[in-house]
Amino acid sequence: MEFDKRQAVAKEWRISEAQLLTVAAAGGSIGIGTGMLVKWHKVRKPRFLILIPLFILINLSALRYLMREE
Repeated sequence: MEFDKRQAVAKEWRISEAQLLTVAAAGGSIGIGTGMLVKWHKVRKPRFLILIPLFILINLSALRYLMREE
């Protein structure tokens, strides 16, 4: 998120929203969510405001499932 924010300010090449959301869905949701808040980046995008918290819940649920004791 920091890199994309710097690129946006400099009007340079950017990381696509689809790539950022893919990283979030693949397990990087906490990092993307933290980056959104710390760098105040993508916080006005409804897609990010809905999907990132959803991905956080899904990622944490998957982690809990994988770490369960049998």
